[in-house]
Amino acid sequence: MPKKKCGLGFDCASMMIQPGIDPSDCLNYQTCGSAYELTPDEQLELIRVRERRWEELQQARAEAQQEQQRIQERILISRKQAARMMLISRGCPQSLDSLGITYLITNLTEQLSQLSQQLAEATQDQYIPPRGVEVHQYNVKRGRKIFEYNKLTASEAIFKPIEKTREVTRNGIRVMINVEAVRMIHLSRDDDARNIVARESIKLRNKLLKVETLLKNAQQLIEEVGNLIES
Repeated sequence: MPKKKCGLGFDCASMMIQPGIDPSDCLNYQTCGSAYELTPDEQLELIRVRERRWEELQQARAEAQQEQQRIQERILISRKQAARMMLISRGCPQSLDSLGITYLITNLTEQLSQLSQQLAEATQDQYIPPRGVEVHQYNVKRGRKIFEYNKLTASEAIFKPIEKTREVTRNGIRVMINVEAVRMIHLSRDDDARNIVARESIKLRNKLLKVETLLKNAQQLIEEVGNLIES
């Protein structure tokens, strides 16, 4: 005689909390057996036995005593929900922790915090030039000698001038005009501190722009993860 099995694949012994129970003796045997007639989303009513625990204080002692009582509860679920319940109870279910995802998220959060601290320390009290600003070298000829100088340049006037006014000649007449911004800052010779710091600042700015690119790539990957979960 073939051994009877649960129509939904449940472990009847766990469902009824009766080790060794025959599936035909399960309170849900008939219901599970007829479930094939339902669509995956239609609901059916199952009986599940669980242990209820509570604590009551003993009058003679000031300590808790635990007792157990088996109670029956009726649950209304669909075939898909029943299938999910069965797989969770029997299929060695995994979690975000067991898959290592929780660790990765925690580790990533810590790394971002450390990176933020590194960036703050690397840029503290440092000059960071705007995008497109560069240091250029130029020559000045005085008599027979040629001198090399450096300047910080931008494509448009964005730097603050040393002097707010400048004398210009218009129609043969010298007039003073207001100067709100200039396109370059003179940095003097190669060994001048202004030139050295400006060039170091350009390198720092370029590193930060690479950091920006990498962080944008990481942000895009995280967005892809979110879209993957939602799809």
